[in-house]
Amino acid sequence: MQYQVNKGFVKHQGALYGRGSLFDADPGDVFHLLQSGKLTETTPLQPGHIPPPEGGETVELPTLEEFSKLTAEKQKELLFKVDIDPASNADQRLQQYTDLYEEADEHDDI
Repeated sequence: MQYQVNKGFVKHQGALYGRGSLFDADPGDVFHLLQSGKLTETTPLQPGHIPPPEGGETVELPTLEEFSKLTAEKQKELLFKVDIDPASNADQRLQQYTDLYEEADEHDDI
């Protein structure tokens, strides 16, 4: 089945899907996310005719260590891509990213 992310982010098979993104998953694996309203089931279109989701894109998350080694500009860019207003302080940006990474990890079972 195909699902669309309605709220926040969902991590599936190592990829992070933001609001508006579409992905395929087994219904039993995402039942809890459907119940919470984080996802909705969508009807897939014919192959090759699926429009890109508005404002949604798949973002591969670097590990916490990789993130900490990025330049300040790259850290801010990545946080901005996932709808987080980046902090000006490096420690605060790392905390913002840690929170995002841990939240995404909670849903890694789908």
